[in-house]
Amino acid sequence: MEEIYFPGSKDFIKKILNDNKPLDRAFVDIFQNTINVIELATQIFIITTLRNYEESILTEPEDKKKKVREIKNTVKKRFTAPSLGSLLKLTNQCFYLIDETAPPKLMEMKAVFDQYITLGPIGNFIDDLEK
Repeated sequence: MEEIYFPGSKDFIKKILNDNKPLDRAFVDIFQNTINVIELATQIFIITTLRNYEESILTEPEDKKKKVREIKNTVKKRFTAPSLGSLLKLTNQCFYLIDETAPPKLMEMKAVFDQYITLGPIGNFIDDLEK
């Protein structure tokens, strides 16, 4: 089933966890690919939000003026060469722009960013390091 959502994931995992590769290199590869996924997810969320609120962003209605100006300012100042920090800042601003008038799918996307994520085995590893 995972192949449907992430084509090539089995080959990717085999490549990352290759016995010939040092463990630290495998962790760097996993980290970099995780960052790529985060960037993709935030970009999709940002684009979807901006398209749904395009009219509000252009006209700056009084009830959204402050939020819209912050988004415009971030795009203007930080998106000539966006960093992960810029994407996260704009994601946060888009998150708070979304209101009850948003389409259901956009509300679902917002809900994903509002969930608590459990770390599972990684959390256990971090706990062990703290001891």
